[in-house]
Order: sequence, then structure tokens, then C-alpha cells
Amino acid sequence: MNISLDLIQTTTLAGALLLLGEFARRHIGFLQRFSIPGPVIGGFAFALAVLALRETGVATLELDTTLQDPAMIAFFTTIGLGASVGLLRKGGKLLVVYLLACWTLAILQNAVGIGMAMALGIDPLLGVMAGAGGLLGGPLAS
Repeated sequence: MNISLDLIQTTTLAGALLLLGEFARRHIGFLQRFSIPGPVIGGFAFALAVLALRETGVATLELDTTLQDPAMIAFFTTIGLGASVGLLRKGGKLLVVYLLACWTLAILQNAVGIGMAMALGIDPLLGVMAGAGGLLGGPLAS
């Protein structure tokens, strides 16, 4: 059986999964203790349900992805708006050490990527994409 959801049904399902995830986070101690976000919980539960339906041959699910690109653009362009110098100060010395470690690792990833690309005789920019751009995620990874 093939289940196909239109834009409204897909959006409603996404909202319900968000609420389900938040509810689970509030009522299951280890999810809250490890700071697992509600949307991740709801999305993971949905992914497992869809996998189970597909693998058992009960149903396949087809969702309308019209809002996927605009929602991802909105998410990635606003993700850092909550950051501030005060928040960095609150993180303290350990956060600065973590930030420096991330920067160092990204530079090393790019250096290795560029070096490997040059050794293989391909464009070094592809080495950057195989380095930090691909490994850190975000807009560069797509």
C-alpha cells in the first residue's frame, strides 16, 4: 500500500511529531538529561516507524516536500541569531578551548583535503569540499 500525503497533511504530521517529541523529552528523563531536542526525538521516532512499515511491506509513505527547501534555508540562516558575546562569556574558558579546537580541526581537514586532491591531480577546491565543508555539515555539505 502506498500512502501519499499532500502539503497540509505533511505539515500537520510534522507539527504533531514536534509536539510528540517535546512531550517525550519532558517525560523521559534521559532525553532531557542529555539535551535531546524535541524535533530530533519526533523525527527519529517517525523515521523508525516509516522504516518498519517499509521493511515489513505494510506500506510506503510519500510526503510533499514543497516546504523543505524554504524551511531549511530559514533554519540555517537563523541558527546563529541566538549567539551573543554574553553567551560566549557564560560558556567560559572551556567554550573558547572548544572553539579553537574546532577551528584547528577544520583547518587541518581542509589541508589534508587539498593535499590529497593535489596528490591525485584534481582541483584543490574539491579537496576543500571533501574536507571541512563535507565533514562539518551545513550549507557547504549540500
